[in-house]
Amino acid sequence: MNSKRNTTPSPASTTPHRTQAAPEQEFEQLSQQETIVEHLTIPGFLRRIPHKWHIDEITRFGDKVGRAAESLQLSYLTTIDRSLGVIRIFPVPLLQRIYQIFASQFGWPQIIEIEPPTLDDPRRAQQEMLRSNERLMKHMRALLAITENVEVQNSIAVVVQWLDHDCQRIRKELGMPEPAQEVAA
Repeated sequence: MNSKRNTTPSPASTTPHRTQAAPEQEFEQLSQQETIVEHLTIPGFLRRIPHKWHIDEITRFGDKVGRAAESLQLSYLTTIDRSLGVIRIFPVPLLQRIYQIFASQFGWPQIIEIEPPTLDDPRRAQQEMLRSNERLMKHMRALLAITENVEVQNSIAVVVQWLDHDCQRIRKELGMPEPAQEVAA
């Protein structure tokens, strides 16, 4: 039995040997990258869209995302959901791309990117702080009305008083009049 031996060098043996970075160096390079990709679950992504989802829509979307992730050889990342258990998470750009295709096909609402307000203007920042403090005071007063524990009532009262003083300070700085006091019945 004659066997011929292949004497042609393999491509791997003709390429110059590259030194591989230590795992610590690779990790440092990854952590220094500017682009970080957000990952979400299918339910987490769909919760961002203001739409009442039918189970068939969820199934169709989730199936397509799972198939695309498998086709792209994406790593299998998981998280734990309180109601669903262990579920996969996917890169948000992938979820958005598949959603955009399905949205045009099935009449789903478009994704609306909401940019957080830039508060470069100090006056606008103070107005936002005033609104935030007023909302918090309203909730704290509602808690104060239903709380029976005296120590908790005292703590809430201190916070409400501090918020009220801060609101008065902000209104004074903005030149706004004090709101009319509510008359207790």
